[in-house]
This record gives sequence, C-alpha cells and structure tokens, in this order.
Amino acid sequence: MYKRLFTASLIFGAAALGPPVGEAQVPSCLPRAALVERLKSEFGERQIAFGLQSPETLFELWGSEDSGGYTLLLTRSDEISCVISAGGALVLVPQPPPGVRADLEPE
Repeated sequence: MYKRLFTASLIFGAAALGPPVGEAQVPSCLPRAALVERLKSEFGERQIAFGLQSPETLFELWGSEDSGGYTLLLTRSDEISCVISAGGALVLVPQPPPGVRADLEPE
C-alpha cells in the first residue's frame, strides 16, 4: 500500500512541477499584411513604435489607446510577422513638443 501511495505522490508531484500550458505555446506567425489587418480591424490597434532588432528583424509595437490593448510583433525580412507578446493596460506617455526639454519642470 505504501508503494502505491509513494508512487502516486511522485507522479502527481512531478506533474505539478511542469510548465503551465500557456507557456509551452509557440508564438503565432502570419504574413505581415494579414496580421496588421487583423490588429486594425479586430482590435482597433495602430502602430505606435518600431525599431530594428537586427538588420533582418524589425520589432513593432501596436496598441489601442481606447482599449489599452497592445501587441508586440517581430517582423522578418521575408515579411512574416510573429506575435511575441500581447496584453492590456497600455499607457502612452505624452512627449514634449520638439525643441522643449523634458527634464525642465514649469515654474
């Protein structure tokens, strides 16, 4: 009886140490045009920022000020984009007008 109890506790203990199902998923990738159209039409997102990660890879931040949702994409040179992250509670920090120093507080 103790062998069965010990074996069952080992099996359930090992299962509890496994990663959550959501972390094991591979990011979804689509042609950039299709993915961008979906972000615009279904989520009301627009491109907020972009930059080069490497000469062949562009990162893009898409978001919606209305819903607070955001999506982070990596776009390869073959125009395939992969969703790296998505979430909510996006807050855009207002930028000062050109020529105004942001580190000076008004008097």
